[in-house]
Amino acid sequence: MRRLLYLAWRYALYHRLRTILLTLSLCLTIAIPVAVHLLTGTIQEALLHRAQGSPFVVGSPGSAADLTVSSLYFEGIALPTFTYGQAETIEAGDLVTAVPLHVKYSTRDFPIVGTTLGYFRQRRLLLHRGSEWERLGDCMLGAEVARELQLGVGDSLVSDSESFLKPVGALPLRMRIRGILAPTGTADDRAVFVHVRTAWLLEGIGHGHDAGLHASEEGGRAGAAHAQLAAAGVQYLEVTEENEGSFHFHGTPDEFPLTAALVFPHDNRSGVIWEGRQQGRADLLTVRPVDVVEQLIDVLLNVQRVVDGIVLALGVIVGVLFTVVVIFSLQLRRDEMRTFQALGASRWLRGQLIICDLLLILLLTPPFTALLTVGLYYAGHPWIERILF
Repeated sequence: MRRLLYLAWRYALYHRLRTILLTLSLCLTIAIPVAVHLLTGTIQEALLHRAQGSPFVVGSPGSAADLTVSSLYFEGIALPTFTYGQAETIEAGDLVTAVPLHVKYSTRDFPIVGTTLGYFRQRRLLLHRGSEWERLGDCMLGAEVARELQLGVGDSLVSDSESFLKPVGALPLRMRIRGILAPTGTADDRAVFVHVRTAWLLEGIGHGHDAGLHASEEGGRAGAAHAQLAAAGVQYLEVTEENEGSFHFHGTPDEFPLTAALVFPHDNRSGVIWEGRQQGRADLLTVRPVDVVEQLIDVLLNVQRVVDGIVLALGVIVGVLFTVVVIFSLQLRRDEMRTFQALGASRWLRGQLIICDLLLILLLTPPFTALLTVGLYYAGHPWIERILF
C-alpha cells in the first residue's frame, strides 16, 4: 500500500494543475458554507449583545428600526424631532435612568455622539488614557478612532462641515481631546463622544464672542453670530480657557434637540411598570432594541438560507465536474493501465492505484479546507465589524 501511495503521490505531483483544481474545488465547496455560518453566528452574537445592553430606546414617533440603528450604532439617520424636555419626562417616577443621545454630526467620517457621563457608567466604558470632559468643546475618542487617526490626549479634532443636517451659518467645532476609551469591540470604539451641550454647539444654537465680534440685538441668535464670525474669516469655533465664559445658548434647554434617549430600568419590576406607563404616550416611540434586532436577524437567516441554497447548487456542480475530471483522467490513463497489465499487475492492483490517487486528494482536502475556512472568516470579520460597528 505504501508503494501505491508513493506512485499516487508522484502522479499527483506530475499532474499538479489537475490535483490543485480538484482539491481547491472540494475545499471551496466545504469552506464557503462553513465560513458563512461562522460569520453569521458572529453577527448574531454581536447584534444581540449590543441590543441586550440597551433595554429601551425612546424617541419621537417614526421608524423603530431607524431609531434603534441610530442609537445603538450611531448611524447618521435623519430622525423626527426629539427634545431634551421630552427626555427629562422619561425619568418621572424614579423607575429608570434616561441617557440623552445626539447623533447627527461627524468628524473625519466618525460619528460625534453627544451624551452625558451616565452613558459611560451604563455601558461600563473605561478610560485607557486621559480623563473625562472638563469643559465645553472637550471630547473622548473611541479606541478605533484614536488608532486610525493617530491622535492622543491633548490633540485636537475638527468636526466635519459637510453635512446636510448642519444649519446654515453653523461653524465647525474644534474639539480638545481629553481621553481615549479602552477598546470594547462595539460601535463605541468608532465614535467620538462629547457632552450633549457641545453637540448643541454643532447645531448652531450656542456660540461665544470672539475677537470683539457681537451679533446685533436683532440678529443676536447663534446662527447670526456664526455667520458674522464666518464673514470675518473664522473657520471654526474653539472653546478655550479665555473665551469659555462667553459661550452661551439661545432658547430654552427643554426645546434643544436630541435624536433619542437610552433608558435603563433600575430593576426588572421597574422596567415593566415604566414600559406600561409609556404605552399611553402618543408623543413618544418606545422601542425594545432586542425585538428590532431579532427581526433583523430573521432577515439575516433568510439571506443565509439563500446562500446555503446557492452553495448547495455549486456543490452539485463541483461534484459533477469532479466526476467528469476523474472519468477523463481514467481515459487518459488507459495506456498506463495497459502497461501495468503487461507487467503482471492484477485488475485489483490497478484499481487500488486509482483509489489511492483519489484518496490522496481527499486526504489533502481537510487541512486545506480548515486553512481556507479560517482565512475566509478572518478576511470577512473586519468587513463585518465595519458594518456592525
